[in-house]
Amino acid sequence: MFKDEELEVKEIINEMIKNVKEGYEIGKAISHTTNFIEWSELVSDSRFTIFAVGSEGLPTLMSLVEREAFAKMGLDEIQNEKSYIKVIQAGSVLYTNSGEEEKKYEGIAGTEQGEISSNFIIENSNEELSIKIDGEEFSRQDEGINVVIYENDYHYVVDSVTLKCDEVGKIQIIR
Repeated sequence: MFKDEELEVKEIINEMIKNVKEGYEIGKAISHTTNFIEWSELVSDSRFTIFAVGSEGLPTLMSLVEREAFAKMGLDEIQNEKSYIKVIQAGSVLYTNSGEEEKKYEGIAGTEQGEISSNFIIENSNEELSIKIDGEEFSRQDEGINVVIYENDYHYVVDSVTLKCDEVGKIQIIR
């Protein structure tokens, strides 16, 4: 009887270790890639929350492939907005605003495991583009689309970037 329970617990622990290792490798790849399409694929994994704040819409010169990458991340609706906030958690839109709606949103980041949780505040006001998690500012506060990628299960920031369009219309990742 105890042997079966022991095997079951070992399987659960091994699966958790495997998930941590996979998450770490994806997180490492996210924080090192400079290719927007590759980056967008990696951050679209359901283990991450995407926080996006900006004061201008998506660039109109983008290629179809880049537009599709924004759509896959859930950031396609910000096209012509002047001021926006977007929170995508585990692949689903948790919160979005547009134009004159609320310019601040607060919530719990990631999944709650035991007593671990992280509070976030995302705000777009007075020319400030802010993404705070547990009171610490992670937004680069640059012109463009400021994005913070957060690991849901283990509660840490994976990447903080600004997405901008270069002079030929290609999306650049700025760290």
